[in-house]
Amino acid sequence: MVVVPDRLNRALYDGNLSLWWLLSAVLSLWFTAYCGLGILFGALAPPTPAPVGPAFALHLVTCSLISWICIWNLFHTPSHGPRYRSVHKVLGRAAMLSGGISTLAGFYTAWVERYNPNNMGFSIGISIGGALQLGAQALGWYFVRRNDIPKHQLFMSVVFFYGCCIPLWMRFPHFVLNVAVPDWWNGAGVVVAAIIGQLALAAHRRKRFL
Repeated sequence: MVVVPDRLNRALYDGNLSLWWLLSAVLSLWFTAYCGLGILFGALAPPTPAPVGPAFALHLVTCSLISWICIWNLFHTPSHGPRYRSVHKVLGRAAMLSGGISTLAGFYTAWVERYNPNNMGFSIGISIGGALQLGAQALGWYFVRRNDIPKHQLFMSVVFFYGCCIPLWMRFPHFVLNVAVPDWWNGAGVVVAAIIGQLALAAHRRKRFL
């Protein structure tokens, strides 16, 4: 499939809109800007009694950055006009860097700095999301270097809907319902993120809202 770029810039609102992108974007902004940065700056209590250490703080900042960049870069792609093409490239490089740092800091946080032997399900689930993110980032970079745009889009969508959103869904009961996260939900959160990711990818292929 050949992606033909627009010669003129699209309107700001005229992007790749789908219900699944919108749902994930709104929840991701709430999860990172309100919950994540709220915890970082002391406005909200952290999800566990352990204090916010340097690795967790670095993870909160960098995971927010890659999430926000993914939201924008999935909505407006280079084919939407020369202005979007330039911004997409700059933000994409920043996302690759922040994503790598976020994942490595997240691994250290989950297994060392804030490790809880009574909550292994969370550490395992969050590590699955991180591994998917790193793998998808590498493949997305590989395919854009080969000018295989459809596969680049596929794997960069996986970065957001899987890598960035799995932690969101795993923490959903705590931040939304204010209840302790049951161990079974750690696996269920991964499944929810996977389903929504597949629905988002299908909607993007069909160029439809649903």
